Amino acid sequence: MTTNNHESALASIDMIRSFAPLDAYIPGTGDLPVPEFTDTIPYINELTRAYRAHKQPVIHIHEVHPAGTAHFSDKPDFKTTWPNHAEDGTDGALMHPGIEINTSYDLDFIKG
Repeated sequence: MTTNNHESALASIDMIRSFAPLDAYIPGTGDLPVPEFTDTIPYINELTRAYRAHKQPVIHIHEVHPAGTAHFSDKPDFKTTWPNHAEDGTDGALMHPGIEINTSYDLDFIKG
């Protein structure tokens, strides 16, 4: 029997391309940009390296929506409706390439 001695875990949430500012070199950016999104990337990467070095879990949680989701609108009110973002099968639903992901160590969870 194996036991886990994890004292903590790190979760990065919604570090997807749709939430990054528009960047001509990264497809899928700018759909629903979050201010200072890219400023957080170095800090997240620093934390993920530290957690991995201490054998603590690193979890990436991000949203993916089916096309035609009811809360998408061409005229969003930003309360109950939003612009199209993170649609399944689009570049906007992918993790931002600046986030250092270790696919053999990190866990990836998709929420809708």
